[in-house]
Amino acid sequence: MLRKFGSHLRDQWIGTTALFLVLAGGTAYAANTISSTDIVNNQVFGADVRDDSLAGGGLGHVDLKPGAVRSSEVAVDSLTGTDIGPKAVGASEVALGSLATDHIENESLYGSDIADRSLGGEDLGGGEITKFELDEYEMEGLPVGGREVETSAQVNAPQNQYVSATADCPSDQFGRKKQVIGGGYFSNYPVRVLQSYPLDEDTWRVTVYNDLGGEGTYVEAWAVCAFSD
Repeated sequence: MLRKFGSHLRDQWIGTTALFLVLAGGTAYAANTISSTDIVNNQVFGADVRDDSLAGGGLGHVDLKPGAVRSSEVAVDSLTGTDIGPKAVGASEVALGSLATDHIENESLYGSDIADRSLGGEDLGGGEITKFELDEYEMEGLPVGGREVETSAQVNAPQNQYVSATADCPSDQFGRKKQVIGGGYFSNYPVRVLQSYPLDEDTWRVTVYNDLGGEGTYVEAWAVCAFSD
């Protein structure tokens, strides 16, 4: 008798639960049974996604459609170098005039990286070019004729002393004096260059202070000479 009463009570409970679900319009789902077809389009919002600060939360790259993330989806100033692939940024991604010297690694540029005939005198430091960097062919196109490089005699530069060297432009066989159009210096040891400039229209002077080199240091001045057209 007691067994029959328990069975009857269980059946009543199940029936009451089923009636409640039907009347309430509810639907029961087992875990992991909801799929994309069960969700109305455009009804899942950011608030429905577990916060990425919680375990298992946030969206991963596999959740994103290729090309779905654009500039508007990325916070301003949030990307760093580690977010960009090696050699992924080309000239088209860099705004004109946006790079400065602190964006370029020291000693990373070569001659092939600089446009032909794009450097002027203001781009060259005093005494930065020596006669070993000069090439007759590299001077083609200048409005001068009869180019040549004149070198001064070696001038000893004792330690902790100032010395100067000068190179003069010669005259040709007709007595025409060539003018100095550039110049520089050479030293067999490092020295501190104080001046490297045209002393007059046909002479180049270099003044150095030897607080870097050792005994036996010397300096030469050189002048690029030519007839002006």
